[in-house]
Amino acid sequence: MEITVIARQALLYGHIIAFALALATIIKEDVRLLRAKRIDPASLHATARLVKWLLLALWFTGVPMLVTGCRRARRGGLPHD
Repeated sequence: MEITVIARQALLYGHIIAFALALATIIKEDVRLLRAKRIDPASLHATARLVKWLLLALWFTGVPMLVTGCRRARRGGLPHD
């Protein structure tokens, strides 16, 4: 396998993991908020901090995938080639 293919697959894997963790974290906190009688500010703050880092991870994995996909498209190659 070519190193660029491995790098793209690693970016995609990291992107999927960050997405899944962010989604699970948000759903978990939403359920906690719906069940709670009182809002816990510390829990909201901790969740917001974690989601912030996961969204940054999505940006850092998504932008290189877009850039490499655009470069390949300009050269005439499709992303799945």
